[in-house]
Amino acid sequence: MNPPFPDPGLGLPGPATMPEPGPGVAAAPRVEVAGLRAFYGDVEALAGVDLEVPANAVTALIGASGSGKTTLLRCINRLHEEVPRARLEGRVTVDGIDVYGPAIELPAVRRVVGMVFQRPTPFPSMSVYDNVAVGLRLAGARGPAVRETVVAALEVVGLWDELGHRLGVPAVSLSGGQQQRLCIARALAPDPAVILMDEPCSALDPIATLRIERLIGELTANHTIVLVTHNMQQAARVADTIVFMMDGRVIEHSPALELFTRPRDVRTERYVTGNFG
Repeated sequence: MNPPFPDPGLGLPGPATMPEPGPGVAAAPRVEVAGLRAFYGDVEALAGVDLEVPANAVTALIGASGSGKTTLLRCINRLHEEVPRARLEGRVTVDGIDVYGPAIELPAVRRVVGMVFQRPTPFPSMSVYDNVAVGLRLAGARGPAVRETVVAALEVVGLWDELGHRLGVPAVSLSGGQQQRLCIARALAPDPAVILMDEPCSALDPIATLRIERLIGELTANHTIVLVTHNMQQAARVADTIVFMMDGRVIEHSPALELFTRPRDVRTERYVTGNFG
């Protein structure tokens, strides 16, 4: 089956339907950040970040508020540039391609790098179905391929059994956990290779949080995940590697178990043990 719309220009074609998690799926791309400095006016939020994010894994960004975690996330899919007087220096590459390159259009980046925000953000005037389909339609997809992709995305996030018989209800009528899974389905529908998540469970109850965490683990079969979290237990449960940030810099980047049990930097040890500040 042909893709519902053409390759967006980053060399990362997307299939018409979501592949099921499992072995044999092509690796998602690695994300690399080199010499990244980000500014809000005269305020420097990132002070020369160098980072390699492994493919098909969960990388968690941890650190105190104001350490630069969300700014780094927003730089990866070019949300940072939408802030008035914001600017950056350095490089961000996905599979070796500079997402800020002059030949790369912004819609192509958003097609390949999806985003899930801290609080569920369903489009309030749209139904469940239309919330998931909107990105596909904006990219030019039409016909049966749209429904196939919507169904597949809802199945991946575990919403098809719950909502498949009432796709026309307003998205805002769902529970908080369902809304967040719907937002993940919306991000998944265009089949991005990379998914950025900014504290996706902070507004959810423990049961909904557990479902999202399980989903994050499953998504690494086909995607590269970068997750911002303030919850150390969550980072330990879901992350393969962890990046500890402080004052706009990467202090330590290690496998999760190593960072929590044998941190190399005393500042990391103080933060993860709650003795920070």
